[in-house]
Amino acid sequence: MLRTALGGRGHRAFSAASTVLKVIRHGAAPQKVPLLINGEFVESQSSEFVPVLCPVTQQVLAHTPIATQAEMEAAAAAAQAAASGWADTSVSNRTRVMFKLQALIREHTEELAQILTAEQQVLWHLNPRYGSSAFIRATASLTFW
Repeated sequence: MLRTALGGRGHRAFSAASTVLKVIRHGAAPQKVPLLINGEFVESQSSEFVPVLCPVTQQVLAHTPIATQAEMEAAAAAAQAAASGWADTSVSNRTRVMFKLQALIREHTEELAQILTAEQQVLWHLNPRYGSSAFIRATASLTFW
C-alpha cells in the first residue's frame, strides 16, 4: 500500500499542497483542501471547513474540512490496513519506499519551504542554516531514522 502511495501519487500530494502557493504568489482564491484517505484525495462530504491562515497577515491560504464521522472511520481503517501491510513489507522494499520519499522531499524542497513559511511564518531564505528550506532538507535526511 505505501509503495503505491509514494509512486505516482507522491507528486499529486505536492501538487495539492501547491494550491496554497497559488494563493500566496498570485492572489488566487483559497481552495478547499481534499482529504487523503487510503492513498486517494477525496472531497469531504462535510459542510464545515476551517480556514488555514497566515499567522502574520491573517490571509486565508486554504480551507480544510472538518471530516465527517464516516470519513474519519474510513481513514482510520485505511491506516490500520496500511500499517499491517507495511509490517509485512520486506526491509529492502521499505528502504526503496523511504528513498523515494526522500527524493520527493528533496525535489520539492523550495515548494515545501514556501508552504511552511506561509503557514507558520518560518523564515526560509534569510538564513539558509536555520530557515524553512534547511528544515525541509533536514527532514529529507531523517527519513531513515
